Amino acid sequence: MITTRVARLFDADEVSRLTSQLGYEVTPTLVRTRLSRILVRRDHLFVIAEENGRAIGWVHGTVAEYVEAGPFVVIAGLVVDRNHRTAGVGRTLVQQVETWGRQQGCSTVRLWSSTAQGTLAGVFESTKPESSSITRGCTVMTTMKAASWRITVPSR
Repeated sequence: MITTRVARLFDADEVSRLTSQLGYEVTPTLVRTRLSRILVRRDHLFVIAEENGRAIGWVHGTVAEYVEAGPFVVIAGLVVDRNHRTAGVGRTLVQQVETWGRQQGCSTVRLWSSTAQGTLAGVFESTKPESSSITRGCTVMTTMKAASWRITVPSR
């Protein structure tokens, strides 16, 4: 059974392990330092997905606000263990961010990704019928093509 919870500092080793699966090498010490700053902020959420007590994914959401837009949530990071992809873990983590975003007064969740676009599209398409209406398109960020999703979170 998959469960979720807010991250804690002792999750640094597992967050580091999972993050390396996307090609980002970050040491547990550096993750711990960063988590120590992130976890105390009310405008950030860092959630761990677990199965049998082992971390199998994480998501980091943060509230942003621009001059031209009201507050919205940005998914700053989303990782699912390669052995647990397509099992609904990503969908569960995104739904956690959506729920938190509503509690923060946000109606939009945004994610920009330059890797694993097909996998991420599947996560968002699978949430569409129940929780979101999604516009998906391709944008150019400097010289890099990146997938961009905007999820409008309905109020409940």
